Amino acid sequence: MSKHMDLKSYLLLTNITPLRLLKLTSRSFITPTLIVYPIAKCNFRCQMCWFNDEDGAPVSRMDFALFEKIIADLSHRIFKPRLHFSGHGEPLVYSEFKDVIKLCAARKIKWSITSNAYLLEGYAEDIVANGCSGINISLHGDQDLHYQTTGVKDAYKRVLSGLIKLEDAKLQLGSSNPPVAINCVINNNNVLYLRKILDSFLELPVNSITFQHLIFTQADLFNQASFLIASDDQLNALADFVQEVQQTKYPKRVNFFPRVKVEKLRQYYTDRAYPGKRDCIFPWLSTRIYPDGSMSACGPLWGNIISDPLTSVLNSQLAVQFRNSVKSGEFSSPNCFRYCHQRYD
Repeated sequence: MSKHMDLKSYLLLTNITPLRLLKLTSRSFITPTLIVYPIAKCNFRCQMCWFNDEDGAPVSRMDFALFEKIIADLSHRIFKPRLHFSGHGEPLVYSEFKDVIKLCAARKIKWSITSNAYLLEGYAEDIVANGCSGINISLHGDQDLHYQTTGVKDAYKRVLSGLIKLEDAKLQLGSSNPPVAINCVINNNNVLYLRKILDSFLELPVNSITFQHLIFTQADLFNQASFLIASDDQLNALADFVQEVQQTKYPKRVNFFPRVKVEKLRQYYTDRAYPGKRDCIFPWLSTRIYPDGSMSACGPLWGNIISDPLTSVLNSQLAVQFRNSVKSGEFSSPNCFRYCHQRYD
């Protein structure tokens, strides 16, 4: 990941028209990114997040031996996909995360991470020392706003402490990596305070700031979920903020994800008939590996790398059938209603 490109900008590469040539075949020959979910457990309870691990329930976690198998497989390839650690939960909750990234560094596997950064302070030196190529940190406002969104009182302070420790580690080790991207999900709590939030984020030791539009389902809109933006005041404030950011030059990269035009914002947030989906090439660019070793893009499972080689699962009959269904437009899912890898008008 480029120093000037945050994770969301990387995902927006899916909108580049020439990359749609990948869809000429339903097979995968080069997969730039493997998104790995080490553990199905989170230390936050974000109001807009679908994930909710119940206390006392068995936790699905990836066996370290499976990590070794994945990394060994990638290390023998000429073109090595980047591993991106994300959730079903919070990756830094995974107790063997330091061992995983040491193994990535030893095998020269590029890796990056999306994190809520609550535990970042304790991992900062290892993250820098083991060649992290980018870190995407969720931060949704100041101390009070971040608490309202995450349900964790000291979350904001912990993120700031982690960022300071990460910056110190970069200075001590003489590294400019990893570039840090803040990802702020626009929601019912913070939408009226985005200008103030941006001003405070610009003072942080980060490389870029992304304001992410809510990703939600038909059911969320139908039931008027509490995190949705719906009032005229909220929609007008959001439109004004988007327009202001687009017309202003900042010392750091500031963008929106997905790229919804100002005049389409009301439709995006309130209209069930909004035809936002135009195209999708995500299943050709990336795939997910779940804690139990199963793999998919964003629909049905394709297979499991515990029993089969990674390449075999990427081009299994189920994987090819899924890409065919995406090409033809037959695939549909509730999550596709406002999903992050689509092209929007």
